[in-house]
Amino acid sequence: MLDPKAAIFDARAWTREFINFSEGDPKCAPNRALGVAFQNPNVHGWNTGTQVQQSVSSVVVEVVKNLCGSLQPPKQHPETNSEGFEGVVEGGEMLLVLGPPGAGCSTLLKTLASQTADLEIDPESYLNYRGIHPKHIRGSLRGDVLYNAELDVHLAHLTVGETLSFASLARSVRHVPGGFTRQELALIRRDVMMAIFGLTHTVNTRVGDEDVKGCWDNSTRGLDSANAINFCRNLRLQADLCDVASVVSLYQAPQSAYDLFDRVTVIYEGRQIFFSPAQDAKRYFEDLGFQCPDRQTVPDFLTSMTSPHERRPKPGYENLELMVYEEKHPQQIRLTDYRGSRRQEQAKGQRTNSPYIISYSQQVALAYWRAWRRLLADPAFTITSLVFFLIIAIVLGTMFYNLKEDSSSFYYRGGIIFFSLMFNAFASQLEVITIYAERPVVEKHNRYAFYHQSAQAFASYLCGLPYKIINMFVFNIMVYFTAHLRREVSAFFLFCLITLLSTLTLSAMFRTLASITRSLEEAMIPSALLGIGLIIYTGFTLPTAYMPNWSRWMATKVCRLTRSFALLLVRSRGLLMSAVTKYINLSFNYWNEHKWRNVAIIVGFMILFFAVYLATAEFARPPKTRGKVLVFGRAGAVSRPRHSVDSDTEALAQEQHVVTVEKGTLAPGSTGLTRGRSIFHWEDLCYDIKIKGEEHRLLDHVDVGSSPECLQFSWPPPSTERGRCTNKRSTVGVFRGWKDHITDTLAVRVSVGVVTGDTLIDGVPTDATFQHQVGYAQQQDLHLSTMTIREALEFSAILRQPAETSRKEKLLYVDHVIDMLEMQDFADAIIGVPGEGLNIEQRKLLTIGVELAARPQLLIFFDEPTSGLDSQSSWVISTLIKKLANNGQAVLCTIHQPSAILFNQFDRLLLFAPGGRTVYFGGRLHCPSL
Repeated sequence: MLDPKAAIFDARAWTREFINFSEGDPKCAPNRALGVAFQNPNVHGWNTGTQVQQSVSSVVVEVVKNLCGSLQPPKQHPETNSEGFEGVVEGGEMLLVLGPPGAGCSTLLKTLASQTADLEIDPESYLNYRGIHPKHIRGSLRGDVLYNAELDVHLAHLTVGETLSFASLARSVRHVPGGFTRQELALIRRDVMMAIFGLTHTVNTRVGDEDVKGCWDNSTRGLDSANAINFCRNLRLQADLCDVASVVSLYQAPQSAYDLFDRVTVIYEGRQIFFSPAQDAKRYFEDLGFQCPDRQTVPDFLTSMTSPHERRPKPGYENLELMVYEEKHPQQIRLTDYRGSRRQEQAKGQRTNSPYIISYSQQVALAYWRAWRRLLADPAFTITSLVFFLIIAIVLGTMFYNLKEDSSSFYYRGGIIFFSLMFNAFASQLEVITIYAERPVVEKHNRYAFYHQSAQAFASYLCGLPYKIINMFVFNIMVYFTAHLRREVSAFFLFCLITLLSTLTLSAMFRTLASITRSLEEAMIPSALLGIGLIIYTGFTLPTAYMPNWSRWMATKVCRLTRSFALLLVRSRGLLMSAVTKYINLSFNYWNEHKWRNVAIIVGFMILFFAVYLATAEFARPPKTRGKVLVFGRAGAVSRPRHSVDSDTEALAQEQHVVTVEKGTLAPGSTGLTRGRSIFHWEDLCYDIKIKGEEHRLLDHVDVGSSPECLQFSWPPPSTERGRCTNKRSTVGVFRGWKDHITDTLAVRVSVGVVTGDTLIDGVPTDATFQHQVGYAQQQDLHLSTMTIREALEFSAILRQPAETSRKEKLLYVDHVIDMLEMQDFADAIIGVPGEGLNIEQRKLLTIGVELAARPQLLIFFDEPTSGLDSQSSWVISTLIKKLANNGQAVLCTIHQPSAILFNQFDRLLLFAPGGRTVYFGGRLHCPSL
């Protein structure tokens, strides 16, 4: 039971034994715990008015106006994101934060975790971490209080085991109990975490998840109910045995997960309307005169209290609790003890006030190990670079093949040297893209106090040396000897040395540009201009002697490739020719005696740029996020009311939550949909795929049918009730793969495996035109970020509706879809990228609208349309789907983690057991035990 790799593993027993084992070792640091008390943490963001999409002309005008000073900076209006909060979370307790999108749940979590770089907190705000001031939490103790955002960011090419091993090693303590090494303990902790979260079988699978303690922001997004409950259950384990205080924000919290929490707070429009023990929450609102509907869970009931009428906690309740906490944990009393415990975990030589556990050299070594594992896991870039270098070397070598050893070949020798330098140098420009690809993970790990950002930069630079050297030798050997340059050992290795130093110098330069800029677009522009400058000022296209004075200064003092070019040029000549030597002396002001001096200068510039790169990487800070602020196209921004900015990273303010969330407000009526009368069904459907040479059946002889005004709903039962349908809770599945398989298979979206069985329309087998008659709203909301909502809908309608339908009719139907989905207020908004632009609900509506705009004649597939939404937004989407069905649109829908109220929206049920076997198909009311 204590072996994490065994079939039966008791996480609670293992944790208890490990704690007892550590406490028995006097060299181990004593266990330390943090809690938090907060009162009036007033948090403000900034609003600059209506956001309008930038254009080429507007960017130029804005730059000119700012340079001339003719316009003042945009007026910023302070926007209060949260105020009036009070509460206490002791060590070992769990607080559940409930609220609709835009209420301020993420803002509260970021404030409690002291992650307030994007926010402004009033000085009178009160935060007490068991006697420790927030400034210490933001500084030397930031690795002990974490904020985990709802969007998971990981290095894609690392395996699950490598990702967890890296996290464990980055926070490994100085003294390991029981005689284990740091690496052995890290592997044990990795195996335990994987066993707890059911990831043991994915140890060698790429792209995984990792477990860190702290504040968890909507961490169950995308999980089904059983996995969400298991996640919260393990947080409960940490709280009970390790005294970890967890603050969790959930959108759709199952009742079983809610029962694990000690306290709950309800937030609406940046204000706290309830804070109390979780078992008192329902009774509190019922005493106020509210009634909880039958079969509605407590978290859904609490979220439904966020109505336009503000509710407030009972006067005096929180104040009393705060006074008791203040007396128990006065400010600064426990800081010394807490730091002493933490100091015992830090590596020798590490500063006491450093937030990091391992030393700087250990951080570099660990980051180098991770970079090397990434290189092995994704060798495509390295191999492609090597092949490309070889091809270019062959091309250049054959162009300058076997140059003569006289002055007639002098110009051609300059050409081959110039192209060799430029190609080796410009290959480093691609590193800008690599740095931006890993930047979100590096910033996240730095917030977790895993390592210095400069340590990661150092390791990344070192990891690139081997393949740079290999590419350089492959390229230089081919070019040097094919072009018949100077056949001397010293000349050849000097050629290799200069090209390598030039490559490393420009690599550090491009990396510095990537570190000081805040977006990939900002970095690519100066790097491109830098490349053009190197071509101009190297001295091949125009010798420095013929340049104007200021250009000559750029070439000789700034562009160090000029010296590299001249040095290699004079060393490449086959014979000692006085005329050539004199020409080089006059054109480049270079003498052969200055060879090693110039090599030292190139090395100095390389060290300088490398030092600047490390400094910029260490002190660079991520740009402030704008939140999900609607940005309108210029045509759609005219006379539009100002939208408030919500710095809460999960959603907009309620003004942008435009779809009415009050139940029953989606009025029925004619939708303009084509009312279908066809019957779609499938018989003996099987889906098999081959994994590692073994056949796996994902769908096993599924028979079912779909008719108009009928909704299909499918999910697997939990493993503890496999194949049975016993009660409401047991219907929430643990794995939604079979639902995805049935949807993808029926919609003809599978690209691998073998599908057998029949799909029929009115008894006639489907043909190639079937995909044109159905819509498929997939779970991932994939849209072009630069388009407006209206443009996306018009694009879908024009391309996917029948050709005999006129363009005017298609555009009119788009307006009808916008009205039907109630998107009039943001129809001209730019879609944006996740995190900026449309919020989750608006993106989901757009996904549905794109399929409706195509006007499918037969059926629409919805793959988990409520995934990631809160309970109210889920109700809006499900009511919309019901509205479509009532107006004649046949729908097949899969939903994970459904509440009883959502479940009642559907007409028929398709229930799967693990293995893709059908357990039940029929009317929802025919299975009353659900």
